[in-house]
Amino acid sequence: WRKQKRSPYWVLVPAQLATIALGLFLTWPWHSEMVYDTPYAWLAALPFIGTAMFIFRHLRPQFTNQQMVGRNELAPDRFEQRLVTTGPHGRVRHPIYLAHFLMLCAWTVGSGLLVCYAMLGFALVAGTIMITLEERELERRFGDQWR
Repeated sequence: WRKQKRSPYWVLVPAQLATIALGLFLTWPWHSEMVYDTPYAWLAALPFIGTAMFIFRHLRPQFTNQQMVGRNELAPDRFEQRLVTTGPHGRVRHPIYLAHFLMLCAWTVGSGLLVCYAMLGFALVAGTIMITLEERELERRFGDQWR
């Protein structure tokens, strides 16, 4: 994608939307299946929501919009390559993934939907793979500074 002249977002955004649509289609028969059904579950979800919102709010001063959408990775010659080590990035290597995961945990715990539990399992597996691949790329890009 780095060698392409046009923006990779013309492929990535529709691919993301197609993946979401496919996931909705494949899981539709189970959208009403509940593991439990109580409004009190949302009380247990509140700490997950609060922590995720805290992380997202504190990312903004150190992490630019270009970094948030991955432009630095897709066009390193046009966007600054800067390793962020302050704010949430000073405590956790991948705070965006953590915040997304915490929000998914909140929806899973709060809703009690079986499909959310399946998505949570999928997120654990996919997240582990994504983080492993990103660790390799960041080590190649930033070397000792990353290590």
